[in-house]
Amino acid sequence: MAKEKFWLGMALGAVVGAAAAMFATPKSGQEMRQQIGDQARDVGRKAGSAFGTAKCKAADLKCKAENQVKEAARKGGSVLDATRSKVAEAVKAGRKAAKERRKELESELKEMEEG
Repeated sequence: MAKEKFWLGMALGAVVGAAAAMFATPKSGQEMRQQIGDQARDVGRKAGSAFGTAKCKAADLKCKAENQVKEAARKGGSVLDATRSKVAEAVKAGRKAAKERRKELESELKEMEEG
């Protein structure tokens, strides 16, 4: 961002400096119009080039952002799968423990009824 501001400032300074130099030197009206036209075309070319560069950088940033989002989604999916697996294992272990405890309690109840 700072580089873009620097180059924009440089271009603007060059235009202002060129305009000041043009108006400070004595020339005929036709020479002045010709010089202004030449400099305007030059500024237009430079602005077009800067716009093209900015457009390419924006496209690159967009591509990078899309890739980062896809990677985050992929990683998130992996974490979700791992978590889902751990929860399923915990539920299975809980059911097994509950079944074993139920058998113990039924056994104790049976002993109490018999004894």
